[in-house]
Amino acid sequence: MIPSVDRHLEAIRERLAETIFPMLPPEAEFAREQAAFVLMALDLVRAVHPHAYRYEVVERHEYAAALGDLLALGATDHEAVAGHEAVAGHEAAAGHEAAAGHEAAAGHEAAAGHEAAAGHEAAAGHEAAAAIAGPEPRADEASIPLAALAEGNRALKTAVTQLFEALCAEGGAAADRAREVMRGLAVRQVARERALFASTGYTQSDTSLAELLADRAPSGG
Repeated sequence: MIPSVDRHLEAIRERLAETIFPMLPPEAEFAREQAAFVLMALDLVRAVHPHAYRYEVVERHEYAAALGDLLALGATDHEAVAGHEAVAGHEAAAGHEAAAGHEAAAGHEAAAGHEAAAGHEAAAGHEAAAAIAGPEPRADEASIPLAALAEGNRALKTAVTQLFEALCAEGGAAADRAREVMRGLAVRQVARERALFASTGYTQSDTSLAELLADRAPSGG
């Protein structure tokens, strides 16, 4: 029977704790501190290793969903702006000649600002589309290598950040809704990270990492 990864880690920890650590002289304080740190790190790795793949799968779906929400907000916001500009143009054509020059200048400035923000958002949207087009894991599969899944998640997080910043730069209702999306995303991210590091004693979590991931795991195929 091939030893599991956890058994390998356990064996390494045992050799360090039972054989190597005791051989360090008492005066080698720094070396003993580092050895204790290595033991703690191994304990953390052993605690989170069984959940590593599922953790990345949950994050993939969390951030892909958030990215989809932000992209939808950007599209909705642009439709609202287009409708507003169409109404303004109709009113101007109907006969507000006295204010036409002023409105034209203001409209030109607004259009310039909108085009600049739209260009920034278009670039972010392009990167977002590329990130979301990556391999989509099901909750019950493990065909994508863990490293590739983690790399894809990093790209998704970058795309989410860029698109969020672009929406906030435009302002308005879409920016407010984008902040709500990010707020919910951040709350869930912090909960996962607190549970992830709970075994170190540096954080506390009322819910285990396994339970959190089970609750967040998508059920679709």
